[in-house]
Amino acid sequence: MNNDVNFKKQRIVRIICTYRMGGSFGTGFFIKNTGELLTCAHVIFGQGLKEIRNDQNFIAIIAGNDHDRLRKFYENKITSLQVELSNGQKVNAELIKFDEKHDIALLKINSKREIEFFELDADNDLNYDDEVFFCGYQLTTSYQPKDYPFTVNRGIVSSFPKIAICGEEYPHIQVNSINLGGNSGAPVFKQGSSEVVGIVNGNMNWGADNLAFINDQGQTKKDVLRIPLSIAYATTLKLIKLESSILSW
Repeated sequence: MNNDVNFKKQRIVRIICTYRMGGSFGTGFFIKNTGELLTCAHVIFGQGLKEIRNDQNFIAIIAGNDHDRLRKFYENKITSLQVELSNGQKVNAELIKFDEKHDIALLKINSKREIEFFELDADNDLNYDDEVFFCGYQLTTSYQPKDYPFTVNRGIVSSFPKIAICGEEYPHIQVNSINLGGNSGAPVFKQGSSEVVGIVNGNMNWGADNLAFINDQGQTKKDVLRIPLSIAYATTLKLIKLESSILSW
């Protein structure tokens, strides 16, 4: 068991995805030494997913529960999928499969060397007041998306709301921690552990956007900032193991 942040950073990547309707950024983490990694499905498909869900072909595929056709449908829309390793190297990634109901995707990179990866704890029950933390590439207004810095956020498990964020409605972990864009796909750990127990997939912010500021010259400036009063949501690997096939390959 290793709780060192540098140990974790070596196993966590930035996800960079471009598609015909724009692009998206997020976080992912390795789960096998052969290059498999997990992230959120919405990190891969971005805001374009809302339009895609109204596509009649997509609706027919969903109705038939045909995941092979569904994967091909999305791959036709994705123009580039890369991961940026902790050393800054960018490599192409392949979408292996995904579960849109639980907002999770399995990717793979090809590597000539063995990849450092996390052990998964899909049997651990999280309880109220458990201390947890997650690591990812969080949005920061001072940086361009490609330069989002690596961050660590800590909090306690405060609730288990049954809500729909990007997937269907199911019980989530609610963590009283700052969580801004870019952390989607970040691994969640219990305090003192290096085994992944969940994956961050959403937040709820009470901050105000487009605040007006007056500098020392009396000039008013508007900028997009968010007061960091937020709640992080995550999906447990135990639930994914019970309800999804994403961890069986």
